[in-house]
Amino acid sequence: MWRRLLRAAATGRRGPGAAARALSTAIEEKTPEQFLALNGSQHATSLLLSRSAVVYSPAPSVMQQAKRPEKSLWLIKFEPSPKWSNPLTGWTASRDPLIQVRIKFNSREAAVQFAETHGLSYRVQEAHVKQRAPKSYATNFKWKGKPE
Repeated sequence: MWRRLLRAAATGRRGPGAAARALSTAIEEKTPEQFLALNGSQHATSLLLSRSAVVYSPAPSVMQQAKRPEKSLWLIKFEPSPKWSNPLTGWTASRDPLIQVRIKFNSREAAVQFAETHGLSYRVQEAHVKQRAPKSYATNFKWKGKPE
């Protein structure tokens, strides 16, 4: 027993099957349904696969000192489920744990590939690009007429 523990401590592995797992080259691809069935309940599987997601690029903040998001930043968020109002307190409630989930990606293609790989139904919301009319600094001081 001591030899096994010393060998495991020396190699940095835990347990007798660690060497076999480390040397195994078998890779088995699972569908999203199989993966979720192994790791969670059937309810969680149906909850995730029935939800639709939105792939979008966030708009920059309108505050002057706010950090601008990277131009290549894309997010996936889930569509919100219905909410209800508590009659006693008037608070709004929901049973939706996915409303808080935001997954970041470096490109639109990576976000779409993630959604397709995990079997999510999704829609892509195109980024809104602000069009600015070119003008010179002198137009700030241009005579606009007599004030009323």
